[in-house]
Amino acid sequence: LPRLPRKDVIKLGILVGLTLAIRIVGIFIVVPYLIAWYLLWLASDRPQKRSQAPFFIFVRNLGLVFAVAWPVMLVWWPWAQLNPLLNPFKAAIQAANFNANGDMSVFFDGNYHSVFHLPRSYMLKLILMTLPEFFFMAIVTGVVIAIFHQSKNPAFTPKKAKIAFLIFTFVFPILMAVLFNPPQYDSYRRFLFLLPLLAILSGLSLAAFFDSGIARGIKIILGLPIVISLGFTAFDMYRLHPYQTVYFNRIPAGGLAEAAK
Repeated sequence: LPRLPRKDVIKLGILVGLTLAIRIVGIFIVVPYLIAWYLLWLASDRPQKRSQAPFFIFVRNLGLVFAVAWPVMLVWWPWAQLNPLLNPFKAAIQAANFNANGDMSVFFDGNYHSVFHLPRSYMLKLILMTLPEFFFMAIVTGVVIAIFHQSKNPAFTPKKAKIAFLIFTFVFPILMAVLFNPPQYDSYRRFLFLLPLLAILSGLSLAAFFDSGIARGIKIILGLPIVISLGFTAFDMYRLHPYQTVYFNRIPAGGLAEAAK
């Protein structure tokens, strides 16, 4: 970035097209692309990085990607073929005003809520309650390491840009859900694609923590709760088999018995 070889433009266009064919809201994929370009531009040491040329290169690449993606999307979407320019956007508007065959109710936080009037905290709270604690412990260690490294090397490097991009790709969909509060149900099943990102961030955090120059005693003190959490989670998965999907963690949620209330 910002320059893309022609073969990468074609590959990205095909992937974006298939994404749009599945869900038109996949058009928001352009936002992470824009952020990735901007972060890597900031991290660049090239003298010409402050010129406007890279922006026009980015816009050109984006146009080429969508020139490939749009026909790919249409191949798999007969209704969009009836009006290739307008129907995909009509579908996006209808998806934003989705009506679940009436006013469905969702049990959340001890009460029944309409899917159209769920608290904005719905998804955030469920993520905090249904993921094992070791995810969040690992992220905390990552924040500690980030502060430690930033104090020693404040320069914004390409490696930091890539990590910042990963953080953004995880936070952005959650932020959109909180801000726009679309109809939701069945927990955060439509946001399950975020979990691999969180797993990557957690793994990077732990790897950076144990490879850092922090004293061994501190590593043991901070690492032991993560190991204990892994053990408890494995035990809970065994105990819940074959119904692991009803798992609730122990600290934020208070365990399955407390969460069921």
